[in-house]
Amino acid sequence: MSLNAVFGRIEQRLKALGLSERSASIRAGLNEDAIRSIRRAVETDDMGRVGITSRTLEALAKVLGTTSTWLLTGEDDLRGAGDAVLAGLPLIGWREAALYTDPAHLCPTNSPADLVGISPKGDYFVLRVEDGSMDRVSPVGAFIVVDRSDRQMVEGRYYLGVWAGEVLYRQWWTRPYRAEPKSTDAQFKTCFITKSARWEVIGRVRLSVLNL
Repeated sequence: MSLNAVFGRIEQRLKALGLSERSASIRAGLNEDAIRSIRRAVETDDMGRVGITSRTLEALAKVLGTTSTWLLTGEDDLRGAGDAVLAGLPLIGWREAALYTDPAHLCPTNSPADLVGISPKGDYFVLRVEDGSMDRVSPVGAFIVVDRSDRQMVEGRYYLGVWAGEVLYRQWWTRPYRAEPKSTDAQFKTCFITKSARWEVIGRVRLSVLNL
């Protein structure tokens, strides 16, 4: 873990939310100098002077509208992020999403300035999950953020696409090409991609949250 990188992400969220180091530390239930101590360790290159426990990261993540995973690694975490993160993004209907497989079809205007760990250059919209096909990462009723600008299929990542005429939320794998559910319900089957059963990608699912 790079303390410098972790503090950089903490600082990024402080600026986005307009919070001071002291205020965020207090709201997280930590010592009022908790974040300042991390900054001082980074500035003095004294990494042995302070450490960050998982408890501290979890407490800060709740206040900063993100997840402890993102603070620690900078990687996406599909387990939740908070209301403020999604403010201003268009919410569309599940079946309507099929229209956006066509790059020429305009998506509603959005303003993703506060998306945690996500480039503001993306083309985002929000959908509400309607079935349990991905309930291990996004239960029914959760909201997912889809980036239409990210259509490059990468193994292990999550995507929204159209298969056999249906809009599906799945995890992508190769050898063989397939879109897999991550569900506690065995009724949801893997979609194997062939010449006669094409997968039309809509975009990458970047976040999943339980409320808006």
